[in-house]
Formats: sequence, C-alpha cells, structure tokens
Amino acid sequence: MVFINSDPTMISLFLAWLDLIGVERDRLIYRLSIHETADVAASTTHWARIVGVEESEFRRASLKRHIPKTVRKNVGADYHGCLVINVRRSTELYRQIAGWWSGISTFLGTSAPLPWTSESGIVQRQDTRIWPAE
Repeated sequence: MVFINSDPTMISLFLAWLDLIGVERDRLIYRLSIHETADVAASTTHWARIVGVEESEFRRASLKRHIPKTVRKNVGADYHGCLVINVRRSTELYRQIAGWWSGISTFLGTSAPLPWTSESGIVQRQDTRIWPAE
C-alpha cells in the first residue's frame, strides 16, 4: 500500500491510523516526490521531522522534471514536495480494509464498492492516493 500527500496533517493522521491498527513502523518506507528545482535536502529534513525518523531512513527522491512553460503554484520556501509512504507486506492490510468497508456498507444497507477505487484497482481520493503494493 502506498500513501502520498503533501499535507502534514494528513500524513500524521495516516501514521496514527497505521499505529492504531497495529502496523509496525519498521514496515514503512519513506521517500519524496518533488520537483527537481526544489531543495531536496531541506525537504527531506522537513518530512523526517514530521514523521519522527532519521533522514537516513528516506529512499532516494523521485524528481519531477521541470517544464519551463508550466506555471507552478507550488514554489518557494514552503514547498516540500509530497511524502510517499510505502507500507511493505500490505496485501493482507488491503484485504482487511476492503473487508471493513464491506462490513460498513452492509451495515448501512448498501453494497457499494469502495468509493475511491477505480476499475484499474488504483485507489484515489482528491490528492491522496493509496494502491495495493501487490
């Protein structure tokens, strides 16, 4: 399962939820998805502080190529890219989430699929993306 977001509150909420359901932190892999013109080192420091890990725990950043014609709004000192959190060995977790959703929808009297799952299996809601690792 992969979670990607640029909002520190959403990142903290996701980590708190993983703690609540018993996912050990040693199963998490961190990396940045950031524009190549940004300060990767400063952004790594920023996100490491937020998630409470050493910078050395981060994998190499995924750099987005800069297209000069594009007018980006995410620039300046407040831009830190997106943090990508990969939960290793997450197939069973993904199945649990699907089961929880099935239980909730059954309780509510609907048989609706996960509201954010596309036909390709990618789970997406606003700027938050989660998809199964396997």
